Amino acid sequence: MSSLSDLGQRVADLYREIVTTTVRFESLSRETTTAVAEIKTAVQWFDERMQQMHLDHVRERAELSSQIKGLEARLDALSESALHAVARDAARQAMQGLLVEGEPPTAAIRILDAGSHRLGPSTS
Repeated sequence: MSSLSDLGQRVADLYREIVTTTVRFESLSRETTTAVAEIKTAVQWFDERMQQMHLDHVRERAELSSQIKGLEARLDALSESALHAVARDAARQAMQGLLVEGEPPTAAIRILDAGSHRLGPSTS
């Protein structure tokens, strides 16, 4: 009877281990399922955040490009205005030289000659 009792005890021990292992497995399975769901949620949030950051970057880049183009246009206009002012001053100095001394200053002649080369031959 002792061997039957030992066998019964071993079956009870094995059954207890099976129940314990099953409970542990189910617990780990729930924890894994929960962790995977949390990871999926985090990945989705990061993906949405990355998309929003990309859209913000594209929008900001377009705004900066627009501002740069506007500033370039203003700079071109100011440069052209400054060029006209320099040409006016050179012409004024040349005319004053003609009126005062009877001949244009050599610097004014060089400026006028350089300008005529850029404009092409005179039609007069």
